[in-house]
This record gives sequence, C-alpha cells and structure tokens, in this order.
Amino acid sequence: MDADPTTVAAQALHRTLTQEGVFAELRGVRVLVGRAVIELNAVVEQEGAQDGRYLLGLFVQMAINGRILPPLRMGTVAGGKTRAEALAEAAIDWSAYVGMALARFLRPELDEPGKPYRLAAGAQGVRGGVDGVLLEQRRAPLADVVERFAAELTDSSTSLHSLVVMVYVGPDGQLENQECRCDGELSPRLAEAVQTLPWPPGNPRYIFKRFYLIQKRR
Repeated sequence: MDADPTTVAAQALHRTLTQEGVFAELRGVRVLVGRAVIELNAVVEQEGAQDGRYLLGLFVQMAINGRILPPLRMGTVAGGKTRAEALAEAAIDWSAYVGMALARFLRPELDEPGKPYRLAAGAQGVRGGVDGVLLEQRRAPLADVVERFAAELTDSSTSLHSLVVMVYVGPDGQLENQECRCDGELSPRLAEAVQTLPWPPGNPRYIFKRFYLIQKRR
C-alpha cells in the first residue's frame, strides 16, 4: 500500500523542527508546537518514471490552529529508485525549505530586533554544477532584494508573507528560467529583480532555490 503523502510530509516536518531545536509532538498528520496545532494537506501533483528514476512532484499546504495560511504553501520535485523513495525525498526537500524557516520563527532567541518585520530563510537548495564558494560570496545581492521586498510587504494589511526564489542558471551566469513567488503566487516583480543579480556561472548549469518567511511585527 502506498504511503499517504500528508503523513510523510508531517513526519518530515516533525523531524526538521526537532533537529532545529523546536520541541514538537507528532500526532498522526498533526504537529503540535506549544499551543499551535499545525495541520498539513499534501498531494502528489505529478509523477512518473524518467531515465531509470521515479520523479514525483509534491504540493503541501499548511494550516495553523485551523487557519489555512497561503504563504506557507509550496511545491517541490524529487526523485528516487521507487515511488516511496521519491515521496520521502520530496517531503524532506519541502521541509528543508518551509520547515526550517518556520522553525526559526518558532525560536524567539533567533529573532533580530530593530526592523518592522521578522525574516527567516529555509535551507538553500542547489542542484547541478556551481562553485559553492563563489555562490556564497555573491549571496549579499540576493539578500538585499529579499530585504527590500520584505520591507514592502510589511506595509500590507496581512502579517505573514513568503517569498520563493528558484532560478535556472546557465554556463554564462545568465538565467535560463526562473520561478519566483510571493505568497504562493508567481511574482513578475521578484523575477525581474532576481534576473539582474550576478549569479555565478554553472558547470554546465544549476538550479538554485530558497524559501523566505516574513512576518510583520505587532
């Protein structure tokens, strides 16, 4: 019997929160953190065999205390030798992005006061060939773009927002494609801002992906 995507995603989130120092309790498809009850709804959107591997796309939506939060929805694609392995890898991948950012929000000691918003980034995902040292050296321009958008989002009426930056970089450092989102929706403005950044050249190409969570201070 195939594993339930929501159960697999909940298990991955629980592991991430625990590894990041957040006390969390797993109850079925719910993750309890203090008074917060996190409920997930994960669905497989696309799947199939390709080049001897099984590829699977997983989309996860999250609700906290019964309230669905669009900024916390995100999809990812992963592969494995079997469907079960691909599903597990996709859940781990999703949790590294969203779960890690959420974990940093759940730890007040990691907060950096002084700004009208809180900003936390999930894991940095890189697939393909790129100089890791050069990528780290050129991190500041992307951070500046994220900070600028975070400041703008703070002026909106809602308190929680997210940004997703995913780019496909070629051997000349130019973007071959990108998928940038704000609160789960495609954002042409964010894509345009990311397009002008000095991305390191690929060897021959790579994919960069990162999730950012933003919360307006009360």
